[in-house]
Amino acid sequence: DFMEGRAVERGMADFADVYLNAGLIAAKADDLLHFIQALNIEEYEDDQAVLTAFMYRNPGSIVLDYKQSMFGNNRWALGDEEGCVFDFPIKQEEDGELSTSAMRLVHVETGSSPLFIHSPGGFTSCHRGLLDKLHTHDHRRLIGPLLKLLKLLKKKPPKPKPKPKP
Repeated sequence: DFMEGRAVERGMADFADVYLNAGLIAAKADDLLHFIQALNIEEYEDDQAVLTAFMYRNPGSIVLDYKQSMFGNNRWALGDEEGCVFDFPIKQEEDGELSTSAMRLVHVETGSSPLFIHSPGGFTSCHRGLLDKLHTHDHRRLIGPLLKLLKLLKKKPPKPKPKPKP
């Protein structure tokens, strides 16, 4: 398999998440625009399949975050118990009490604390659990802004204006 072979080549075969996930992408604005244009993806196409094919044809064009230091991914397919892979690190204090060492979520397998955590939209039990872990009990105030952001992200970018010829 292409993705597994790629992980082996990069010394990342021990990580469970070796497949490209198109849920989160980071790049400089101009580079991202050119990348999206080069993909030439249609609305009905599978974004992960198109990006994987692009990476196969252009091996140096995409860098995967195997260690999940920037982008963390929950695993919806594994279900609520095993698929929600972020938690607070728990340590035992000198007095014997257990506490969380920091107010950040940590991947239970990699130990990383990514800047962004991605999971499928239908994984609501995991999302609620993460919100509860973050002590954000009044999460209703977050729904409106999040829905607006999702709408903006789903819009196709405007076509670039042609550059004037010198």
